[in-house]
Amino acid sequence: RTQRPRLESVNNAQTAVDTVIRLIRMAGNRPVNCLSTFQVSAPAASDNLGNQYFGKLRVQSDWNPSDCTLNGIEEDVTFSVKDGVLYLDANQQTPFVDKVTAVRFMFFDKNNTVIPNPQVKSSDIARIQVEVDTLPIDGTFTTVSSSASIRK
Repeated sequence: RTQRPRLESVNNAQTAVDTVIRLIRMAGNRPVNCLSTFQVSAPAASDNLGNQYFGKLRVQSDWNPSDCTLNGIEEDVTFSVKDGVLYLDANQQTPFVDKVTAVRFMFFDKNNTVIPNPQVKSSDIARIQVEVDTLPIDGTFTTVSSSASIRK
């Protein structure tokens, strides 16, 4: 009985990390046939948690469908956690997975050096590390992590 909730929580965290990593890899994608006025923003961090971690990440990419807008599914996403749920939008109205207690992002430059202030140095971001904590079961939680490079 105790293993099922733990396994479900870890599976949700793994799904969250896999999705975040996939969207980070797509970040900045912009079709070549778009007008020069159509811009896709670099990944944007917010909610400084201290120790060089951030609790929110916004990524944009024109890929679903590739139509010179950011209106498609998962084209303009802000990841954050509130009340055990990972959300995909800045207003925390679009839940993605539950049974997670935290998401953290750390940013690195091309020399694999931590960028302590990625809001100011967003153009220097080359890699993003993602960590998701599961809901504690019996007082313990699991952290699932991965990282992805940014397309330039």
